[in-house]
Amino acid sequence: MKNLKYDLYLSLGMHGRLGRDVIEQMEEAKKFCKMYNVSYYSPCDDEIINPDRIIDAKPNRRRMRGFVRKDDRNVDLSCTLLLLTGDKNSSGTLWEAGRMRYLNRRHVLLVAPKMYRNQLVNFSTIKALKIFDDIEPAVKWVAKNKARLRKKISRGEL
Repeated sequence: MKNLKYDLYLSLGMHGRLGRDVIEQMEEAKKFCKMYNVSYYSPCDDEIINPDRIIDAKPNRRRMRGFVRKDDRNVDLSCTLLLLTGDKNSSGTLWEAGRMRYLNRRHVLLVAPKMYRNQLVNFSTIKALKIFDDIEPAVKWVAKNKARLRKKISRGEL
């Protein structure tokens, strides 16, 4: 069993969104992680995101391959994946969640207000361990349960 570096992998859809919105959402998640002493990996931290531009879905293949390798590696080093844009998944977040759940056999949590209120139901509603209406309760839940989750992962119980 590999040594896990992070309690959380913070996943969010980026393409087609204004850079500023992505940065603000990730900063909010990071703020709560720090507040509740939850270690995290943020894919935004080592990517250049222009706050004043829409994030383009057309980077070149070499650059995208690098993003995918980097993100796969950090998903593998994380105990749990928190999908911040659970109501509106992107292809990247779906692959990350699939890798976490089916390759690593670890949990996926969603911040998905519509799913939380039963206004949206899809595969993610059924497959996620838990669904939250906002970021803070999700991070708070991880903080409360991280020792138990790490123990279960080390025993191969997930």
